[in-house]
Amino acid sequence: MPYATYAPGSRRYSRPPTHRPPPGAGTTPQLTNHDGYDWHVHYFAPGASVADHLAADCGMALAFIVVADEQERLRRCEAPDCRDAFVDLSRNRSRRYCSSRTCGNRLHVAAYRARRREAAR
Repeated sequence: MPYATYAPGSRRYSRPPTHRPPPGAGTTPQLTNHDGYDWHVHYFAPGASVADHLAADCGMALAFIVVADEQERLRRCEAPDCRDAFVDLSRNRSRRYCSSRTCGNRLHVAAYRARRREAAR
């Protein structure tokens, strides 16, 4: 059972999580310090593609979120026409949109225009 299925709002899993990476992921955690960077961990095999880098880093980031019991920070954008997900890193955990410049601004402008139309009647 290489995958864990998480139930939002609880720390329960439909299957127990495991330390094994997904099949074919080629992840190999390695402690390294190169190119003037301090010690850090690479979660991908040397010579891996950019896609493998991203997949490994995203997988580890999600694992760290679960371990830290911060799943409530994983959110979906509240814009009705957006299906994007994001990690809410705001201090008070109040972020509502994947991007305040696109989805947030579009909804705020629409609400403003609706109020102006209503006031003009």
